[in-house]
Amino acid sequence: HRSSSILLFPYSTAVGFINHSSQNHNAKMVWSRSSFFRKDWLDLSVSDLADIKHSGLMFDVIATRDIQPNEEIFIDYGVEWEKAWQEHVKGWSPPANRHKLNYTHADDMNES
Repeated sequence: HRSSSILLFPYSTAVGFINHSSQNHNAKMVWSRSSFFRKDWLDLSVSDLADIKHSGLMFDVIATRDIQPNEEIFIDYGVEWEKAWQEHVKGWSPPANRHKLNYTHADDMNES
């Protein structure tokens, strides 16, 4: 969030399959209850965290309702993320040399 001086991001093979939905989310992220979770790290400075070379701040993805087999997993990234994304989309345009980069815009792929 905006008053944090660090950026945390979930990292695992499963995270790539979780997307955002503010209205249809079926899961949430919470601080882990794992014995490997280091709650004391939440009080460390950014420079102290930078010196640590192993994981200790972890999230768990928790279902907020029953999820059916093959159903997509959605979490709500929050209002601030939603607004920032909308602003990004308004101002974004594909690279001028996209054809040389073998770039295909997602909207073009959706129309196929």
